Amino acid sequence: MIWFVMTAMVAIALVMVLRPFFDRPTDDAPASKSLAVYRDQLAEVDADLERGLISAPEAEAARLEIKRRILALDTTQAASAGTGTSRNGAIVTGAVVAALSVGLYLYLGKPMLPGHPYRAEEEQSAMSTAAAGEVEGMIAKLQQHLKDKPDDLEGWRALGWAQMQIGRSQAGVDALRKAAALAPTNASVLAMLGEAMVRQAEGDVTEEALGVFDRVIAIAPKDPRARFYKGLYLSKNNQDRAALDLWIEVIKEGPADAEWIPSIRQQAKDLAQKMGVDPATVP
Repeated sequence: MIWFVMTAMVAIALVMVLRPFFDRPTDDAPASKSLAVYRDQLAEVDADLERGLISAPEAEAARLEIKRRILALDTTQAASAGTGTSRNGAIVTGAVVAALSVGLYLYLGKPMLPGHPYRAEEEQSAMSTAAAGEVEGMIAKLQQHLKDKPDDLEGWRALGWAQMQIGRSQAGVDALRKAAALAPTNASVLAMLGEAMVRQAEGDVTEEALGVFDRVIAIAPKDPRARFYKGLYLSKNNQDRAALDLWIEVIKEGPADAEWIPSIRQQAKDLAQKMGVDPATVP
């Protein structure tokens, strides 16, 4: 069965390799139209980004895909434009490609082994394990570094957040507490500590976390993260009106293209609907 599949794959590959040599386009109009379409798509991506319909990472991913298609179009045109390659040369090229492919597989592969079905969960697990291993290595280096330099604010902050990423909530909060102790008026560090406390409490804004967020707001009154979590606390403690007003302020004052805006806007709309308020009042 495997040899039948391999033969079919080689045949398909040969067709793909040889086709440009035998097919000579007579009109470049289709390619030109395709290029124009791709350029229009790039312009649409930029427009959607400006209107806030997509995030910056999504826009960049879309641009890369469109540019990949343009490159593929250019490659096809270049292959089709060749005028000096004969059919005999094409056949020789295809035969060499096929022979090298089969020979390389016979040398490096193991065709007699039984097949193993692809399992997406196994690949995802392997990737997660590899990523966790990299984080573990970084944590070990940070811990060693902080033994020598215990007053390194950025080191404690990086260690705390890394610990949180692999599920060590208590270790993460402890490291961020040390960072906050080194910089008691640093709003960014305090906001990170408060968020870590919320994650440790499985999404619950505790009284202690609220105290940290209040400290952040006292230092940086417009901090969106602290005000969002304070709104969450208010909502869970039967102060929906105050929570909604606070979130609406955050949305109005935040950058229109901020990645967190759609999330907080949706939560505000859900809260408004729960209160019997028209969700359209949420900007």
